[in-house]
Amino acid sequence: MLEQLDGSDSPIGKPERKYPYPEGTKFANKIIVKQTILSEADKAGVENMYRNGMSMSDIARIYNCHYTTIGRILRRRNVPIR
Repeated sequence: MLEQLDGSDSPIGKPERKYPYPEGTKFANKIIVKQTILSEADKAGVENMYRNGMSMSDIARIYNCHYTTIGRILRRRNVPIR
């Protein structure tokens, strides 16, 4: 029925799906994220450094973690964020 709508001899079918990656491309199933867990003494040090004027980014470099980790520690300790 849908074989010839425009009068041509070519049948109408599904268009070929073009896969954007070469055949056999492998993808990672899991992304491994290293977590930095700071001790209570480290958290107190983070708070002290921030209160003394250091930025969250500078503190994060010292503790080898992301600056949002530092921000989370400070918020949990009710330190005003500047």
